[in-house]
Amino acid sequence: MSSVKEKNVVIVGGGFGGATIARELSGKLDPSKYHITLVTLRPFMVNLTATIRLTTSELGVEEKKVIFPYDKLFHKKDVGTVKVGRVTAVEASEGSKPGCVVLEGGEKLSYNVLVLAPGFRWNGPVSLPYTEEETRAHIDSWREKFKTSKNIVVVGGGAVGIEFSGEIRDVYPDAKVTLIHRDRLLLNDFFPEKFRKAIEKDARAGGVDVVLNDSLEDLELKGTSVTLESGKKIDADLIIPAFGGKPATDFIASSLGADSLTDKGLVKVTKTLRLPAYTNIFAAGDIIDVQESKQVVPTYFHASVVAANVLAVLNDKEPKREYSKVPISMCVSNGRNRGLIYVDILWGIIFGNWVASFAKNFLFNLMPKNYGQ
Repeated sequence: MSSVKEKNVVIVGGGFGGATIARELSGKLDPSKYHITLVTLRPFMVNLTATIRLTTSELGVEEKKVIFPYDKLFHKKDVGTVKVGRVTAVEASEGSKPGCVVLEGGEKLSYNVLVLAPGFRWNGPVSLPYTEEETRAHIDSWREKFKTSKNIVVVGGGAVGIEFSGEIRDVYPDAKVTLIHRDRLLLNDFFPEKFRKAIEKDARAGGVDVVLNDSLEDLELKGTSVTLESGKKIDADLIIPAFGGKPATDFIASSLGADSLTDKGLVKVTKTLRLPAYTNIFAAGDIIDVQESKQVVPTYFHASVVAANVLAVLNDKEPKREYSKVPISMCVSNGRNRGLIYVDILWGIIFGNWVASFAKNFLFNLMPKNYGQ
């Protein structure tokens, strides 16, 4: 068992949710009384929103704005520790009793308050490895694949698939890009039909061949073409899996019970983002069961609520901050100079190419600064 101070906060997950909570708490906790441990799979943080552009080519975004260390994460250095490791279990008692998380290899980290923010597991180019050396090799490998391919099939018409299609066409205009989506419109039904149709129109205007109401089940390329479920054949020398990720919550189900998750693997939470059966365990980010699109912006609001409620529990008070869903919004780039933004205010406003490209580039530059870089 690890050594403890008076009260320990353990945060599982070093993405936007976990890192934001750790940074906010680090400015408010007394290092002589509290300690924060951020458990992360990688020794560096990943700006996930920029990995699409980063893995497509060397143009458009600097690596240091996508992959950066945690060395400046905490406002007070002696209040927190970053622990690289994989959590395999949580040992907890119902209520507010202290518990511990178990790491792969058997090490245990004690907690008075636990925050679960492990995020999603992704597919394809955006699924970065866990070491710097492997990550750089991964990036170089995908860039070379994009550079040398002429018929690229992107599977999944959510934001990831749309943005990959746009980036490829932007950098390699001679490549044929086919975007396959099993629904009748791109994106999902969190967004209004007018925005989904506008996204399709913009993708086609950028030279992407969009195929709707169809799917590709076998992602292993065999030969020089693929056959869709409809029977349609498409030339292909590269397949990009770009469909939605899966919540990395297996260890939660096995430790805290399957009833702590929905049938989709999302963590059930109260309005204070606390697990119903545990008064000292909170959750944030993509993994929580809140009916909203899984994006970075809502995660920042989750983090603010969780940080406030963690502070309340540490001070033996009842957490009172409740999460209210933020207005639906989405910024989808289509290469470096195209894209659309939707904001659910008034009648639902759509902003065009210039605003979208500016906003995306602004986010790429802003996010590292949020974590002390």
